[in-house]
Amino acid sequence: MTPAGVLVVTTAFGAGLLGVDTRLSLAHTVFAVGISLMLVGFIGRGRLRPALEITRHLPRFVTVGKPAHYVVTLRNVSTRTLDGLTLDERLQQRYPDAAAFARRRTRATNWFDRAVGYPDWLDWLQRLRRVAVSPADIPVLKPRQSAEVTLALQPLHRGVAFFEGFAVTRGDPLGLWRSLYDAPGAEALVVLPQIHPVKWPVFSGSRHYQPGGISQASRVGDSEEFRSLRDYRPGDPLRAIHWRSWARTGRPVVKEYQEEYFTRHALVLDTATTATMGEAFEAAVSVAASYAVASRGTDSLLDLLFVGEDAHRITVGRGVGTSDTLLRVLAAVETSPPESFARLARSVTAHAPAISSAILVLQAWDEQRARLVAALLGLHIGVRAYVVAESIPDVPVPAVSPEVRWVQSGAVREALAES
Repeated sequence: MTPAGVLVVTTAFGAGLLGVDTRLSLAHTVFAVGISLMLVGFIGRGRLRPALEITRHLPRFVTVGKPAHYVVTLRNVSTRTLDGLTLDERLQQRYPDAAAFARRRTRATNWFDRAVGYPDWLDWLQRLRRVAVSPADIPVLKPRQSAEVTLALQPLHRGVAFFEGFAVTRGDPLGLWRSLYDAPGAEALVVLPQIHPVKWPVFSGSRHYQPGGISQASRVGDSEEFRSLRDYRPGDPLRAIHWRSWARTGRPVVKEYQEEYFTRHALVLDTATTATMGEAFEAAVSVAASYAVASRGTDSLLDLLFVGEDAHRITVGRGVGTSDTLLRVLAAVETSPPESFARLARSVTAHAPAISSAILVLQAWDEQRARLVAALLGLHIGVRAYVVAESIPDVPVPAVSPEVRWVQSGAVREALAES
């Protein structure tokens, strides 16, 4: 049904209820006319099977809060003219977990909606689709003719949006019904978390020796940065011999490596929370994403550390990856149980000797998190910690952690601008 059809059928049924006794009012006449219009429109809509080739041209990714557009190419492969058609997207619909939905923070303003939860349910369904796409009218297509249609896309929630296909519709002559035709076209689109401008803090940490050089950041093993070739000296390891040069020169030649000293930062995201799709957690991911793309100088590495099913560490910078890699990871990161913070703390502590500074994005402030910050400060590592919460408490942060800053989930941009 079109919106006009919904209005007509609602009016007809309302009139039918009022006109049960035909001797008291003429409301039954409105009911008869409305139902007749709906039946005529339903019969007149006909079947819709257009012969169309449809190709979608999606961007590489989109960002929450930034509207986007993309182009769809349509080609009429039939021998008849197609007109009066509308194009819409079929998005995969995921459903919220019952336990997570029960723990939701409702946005409803009246007791009935808070008790039933229907507005929250609709909001979650929309966010789990990740994006909203507005339908667009298809221009008249003559036989074998092609056209391009631009669709407006609104990113709603970070993650991966799955496009299952297209919905091609055509209205009946009365404008009350629309015939529907589903066309295939499965694709996926990454929706990145919201990003805010932020300046990288100036830390007092120093450059650290990195065993194995830059290449060690992207693979495991005792590898180093290659510098040159030289003649073999007694005591050189056999694995350093360059066999091709030995074959060419007739004497043993080894590869010489340089030792690397450079700045390495850690970006730590605390995922230990029970609030699935909570505003505070989404704000924390947004803070981490903002620092992932912040300018920090070319001669440095950035390690993203977080806990999912296991403790993860992803490194970018100086030839081992770009910030796009971190953004794609942050687009898919999920919450973990509250007890998982202990694993994250152990991972950060074990990695601490290699880093010069650390940005911590925390879900709460408690004894465990205070100990982690104090341990990093005790190793003379520059620390900036953000505690993201839906509301800022009146109790001040303990004096052991002057680098800790509170961020309200609804004011992330303002908090980062003050950093």
